[in-house]
Amino acid sequence: MSPLEVSLEAIESRCAKLRLAIEAQQPEPKQIQMLLQGSVRLQVNAGPLEIANVFLSPASAYQFDNKLIENLKRSFVEFVRYCTHYPYFDSED
Repeated sequence: MSPLEVSLEAIESRCAKLRLAIEAQQPEPKQIQMLLQGSVRLQVNAGPLEIANVFLSPASAYQFDNKLIENLKRSFVEFVRYCTHYPYFDSED
């Protein structure tokens, strides 16, 4: 697998985990909070930010397979949609 394919798989996997946790019949707030923190807090995981910088920046996106780039963009839209739940679940108890 290419680095782009690995990155796409990583974002899709994170989306799947977030989707299952957020859309569960009985969501577990602590589990969702941990998943979201691992997704958006840079000190925990800079992965998504680095993936976006490397593959989606205008200066570099043209170098990669257009179909994979479009899939990555769609996955990031989904990822951001799930991450918008972060403020709701980020309660410091």
